[in-house]
Amino acid sequence: MMQFSRCTSLSRVLFTTAVMLAGTVACTPEAVDVAAEAEDEGAAVPTDARPERSHVDLGLLPLIDVAPVYIGLEDGIFEREGLEIEITPVQGGAASIPAMIAGELDIAFGAVPSMLSGSANGMDLRLIAEQNRASPGFSDISALPDAGLTGDPDALEGRRLGLNTFANTAELTARSVVEAAGGDFDEVEALEVPFQEMIPMLERGELDAAFLVEPFTTIARQTVDARSVVDPYTGETEGLPVGSYTTTENFAANFPNTVRAFQRAIIAATDIARNDPQRVIDVLPTYTTLDAEAAASVTQPEFVARIDQAEIQRIVDLMVKHGFLDADLDLDTLIVPSPDG
Repeated sequence: MMQFSRCTSLSRVLFTTAVMLAGTVACTPEAVDVAAEAEDEGAAVPTDARPERSHVDLGLLPLIDVAPVYIGLEDGIFEREGLEIEITPVQGGAASIPAMIAGELDIAFGAVPSMLSGSANGMDLRLIAEQNRASPGFSDISALPDAGLTGDPDALEGRRLGLNTFANTAELTARSVVEAAGGDFDEVEALEVPFQEMIPMLERGELDAAFLVEPFTTIARQTVDARSVVDPYTGETEGLPVGSYTTTENFAANFPNTVRAFQRAIIAATDIARNDPQRVIDVLPTYTTLDAEAAASVTQPEFVARIDQAEIQRIVDLMVKHGFLDADLDLDTLIVPSPDG
């Protein structure tokens, strides 16, 4: 249990996942008149801008990508926007989309291709914020030293590669780098495996390689002496947007002020993460199994929350090129623009 110092009442974080983490996080402050409180603090919140709904069910993965959310909770940023955030662990964007459609989640973090694929398949989804872009070393396709794969991505043909979800960033970028090295990704035995289970499966010999992102990249190096097969964010995928926040068209239409409040909060929290890497280091041990020393060694991504449509278009183009999409998408209809400022 940890206390968020700026909440109006005690906030609880209950994070319990099966292997690496503890699971559902909830920040549930007592109901307050946010507008009146903000005016008392000198930060006016117009009545017509207050969230139509304060409680937001947010799906997150236990990754460094979402550190800004926890910074925002610690600093009371979401609360000042009138939001109560309840966090539920998800395996990936592809897994969280059905939960949003079913009304079990309001907003979910996931890889951009999940949202784009869902939209192409008739799901009414909206991209409301980016979260991060790849930096060198942030992600890695890793293998044990004796696997004979170090630095040789085309040797993944015929080998078992763990991906957290199919038809997503992991598969898209892995396919790109394997084929760039002269390999045939269709000959790779891809298996869908939650991030938390990949390192144990490497140890047990059930995987030959695993697509990892931080903090699991660092955990794998430190616990099983994992070696790099290839950085999946190289060549045409260099600096690609990785994570984003998605909601349904229905939620965005019915609760536009709630969506804008979330956008403002995640932008403010992301600015802190980008400008003060120590805050990311400090918050990682609160929702992962990393200690302070290990957290300091993690490679941080480029934290970005404002949507850059040209960067999202890069993903669309790659998805068309590699057969994930049949045709281009009209991003103007799929993106809720970031607030001005």
